Amino acid sequence: MTGSIKILGAGPAGLTAAIVLAQHGFQPVVYEKRSRCGARFKGDLQGLENWSSETDILDEFRAIGLQINFAHSPFTRLHGVDYTLKVATLEAEQPLFYLVKRGPFPDSLDTGLYRQAMDHAVDLRFERTIPETEADIIATGPASTEIFAVDTGIVFETDLPDVAYGMLNNDNAYLGYAYLLVTGGYGCMCTVLFDRYPDIHRQFEQVKQDFIALTGVTIKNPRTVGGFGSFSHQRRYEQQGRLYVGEAAGLQDLLWGFGLRYAVRSGHLAAQAIIQGTDYAQAVSGALTGYLRASIVNRFVWEHLGNRGYRFFMNLGRRNRDPRRFLFRLFRYSTKQRLIFPLARRDLNRRHRRLNH
Repeated sequence: MTGSIKILGAGPAGLTAAIVLAQHGFQPVVYEKRSRCGARFKGDLQGLENWSSETDILDEFRAIGLQINFAHSPFTRLHGVDYTLKVATLEAEQPLFYLVKRGPFPDSLDTGLYRQAMDHAVDLRFERTIPETEADIIATGPASTEIFAVDTGIVFETDLPDVAYGMLNNDNAYLGYAYLLVTGGYGCMCTVLFDRYPDIHRQFEQVKQDFIALTGVTIKNPRTVGGFGSFSHQRRYEQQGRLYVGEAAGLQDLLWGFGLRYAVRSGHLAAQAIIQGTDYAQAVSGALTGYLRASIVNRFVWEHLGNRGYRFFMNLGRRNRDPRRFLFRLFRYSTKQRLIFPLARRDLNRRHRRLNH
């Protein structure tokens, strides 16, 4: 049996690291300041994106030693809605994403990972914390001082069939997007802003009215959800022996905020570095730097599109024979993106003062 490893944070990145370490004979101790895993979420539906890699994300989870013991609804179809409420439907051959629930609920991603940690005798210490200087792995999530995207919305019961809508309109989701997701009679409707945060509640009310007009969605027993994300890529993967994973390391998709895949992957890489005695910073940089730089370029382009540009983007995806391949190419660090990257980084640093790349 090998030694104890202290992990700060029990989100997907921290729990993945703990599970993998326990599978290899280590004794991980996870400190979580909240009372339960996923306690900062209120039942939000989030997407496990399935387009940035050739490998299906569920197969990737299995390959690193995780079980799929949480509810996951595959969606091959996404209805894009432009600023005139015109719909462009993207239909893929394989799932574009899997919907998962977040929070301390029986079928959620967070509870699934918690149960796996318990099955491997991980020592989870809730409502406890330690200084970062005493931890081996830092998995504390987004930094509240570096807000980059904010979302608000509701979860609710509905009789609408399973469906996924994404709305691109700067009038009600400034520089971001809004969405209506339904699976098994459970709905989630939110707006995500990447700037003009004080307008978020007004913009969400417009989103709600637009989706009701478009789909006739019924809303029963609504509950408020919301949160924030950060992107501060300071190359702080390792500092004085401490390994940073997930959003604590700045690992986030800057275009749309799909960071769960990066969180799990970095947690696994941190565990592997400890198990094998290898260089974590080198491993995570090699695995994810291209994706992060592509997302910076994508965000730069996105912020200059405007409503008519969003419509053009949706139509490109719709006309593509396989939208999943279309998105796959978007998230690869191509030669064209390499040329644009210095300009994109400089522009975003100027417009978003808290970003560091």
